Amino acid sequence: MTKTNDFVSLLLKARSMAHVAHWATPSYSQHMALGAFYEAITELMDAFVEQYQGYSGKRLAPAIEAAKVGDIADQLEDDVEWIERNRYEVCERDETSMQNTIDEVVALYHTTLYKLRMLK
Repeated sequence: MTKTNDFVSLLLKARSMAHVAHWATPSYSQHMALGAFYEAITELMDAFVEQYQGYSGKRLAPAIEAAKVGDIADQLEDDVEWIERNRYEVCERDETSMQNTIDEVVALYHTTLYKLRMLK
């Protein structure tokens, strides 16, 4: 369950960092991309936690660490690499509904990175 808590903690941190960057950016396209990200990641995170807790019968206890917002795109890129590397430790490969939600998280990260890096 440690990697599962780490995954949810990562999403909580990303949501908060994206929200702060959303307020700080002078770019309208980045403002919109980050707004869409933090709204969508909240729903996906909630869906994942509820699925996991329903499946396992265990409550998650993610830790929320303080974060300093730097380049949000770099942070999202690091996050998605972590997710792709650890997804089968977050939940079993054959737990397809939870893996599907992780797929949706990864897709959101990639789409947001496209918008941040290519639509200035």
